[in-house]
Amino acid sequence: MANWMMAFAACAGALVAFSGLYSWKKQGKWQKKYEILKEALLGVRMRHEAFQMLRSPLFFAGEYEAENLNNTKEKLGVWSEQVVIEKRAQNLREAREKLFPTRIEASVIWGREIEGYFEEIDKIEVRVFAAFRSLNVGTRMPARATEAEVAFRRIAYSSSDDPIGSDYAEKIRHLESFLTKKLEKLLK
Repeated sequence: MANWMMAFAACAGALVAFSGLYSWKKQGKWQKKYEILKEALLGVRMRHEAFQMLRSPLFFAGEYEAENLNNTKEKLGVWSEQVVIEKRAQNLREAREKLFPTRIEASVIWGREIEGYFEEIDKIEVRVFAAFRSLNVGTRMPARATEAEVAFRRIAYSSSDDPIGSDYAEKIRHLESFLTKKLEKLLK
């Protein structure tokens, strides 16, 4: 009888230990998903802000660093606006790069759907980068601009009737909605 009691106690102890390990493992997975969602939402927001800043037709005094602009103008003969645009483009590239590991982890967990959202956003950003490369930034639009020049400026810079900005914002909203729903489901 004592052996049966010892065996029962050992089995019960093993069951409690297994249950505890399973709960701990489940908690770890929950925590990892939470961190990925939090990082993804923050990264998407930072990327969106960098995109909007890149496309802003306004230049702010704080963006001009006199020492860097003078060196760049003297050495490369580059307009100051080109330096500002390049800094803005670099900020967007950095936001993309910072988000990339989180994007990969999210794609592994939630599959192809989330990757589709990122791909749509990437396509728009690539169009804008290409438009800036095609423009002679820092110069005014000529009075007789070609249709291509006008089209590139419409893609590169935002305006009140901006289809690129609207499309981008819609794609961002869809991605944020997807991530928010996953977060809400996780927190329930």
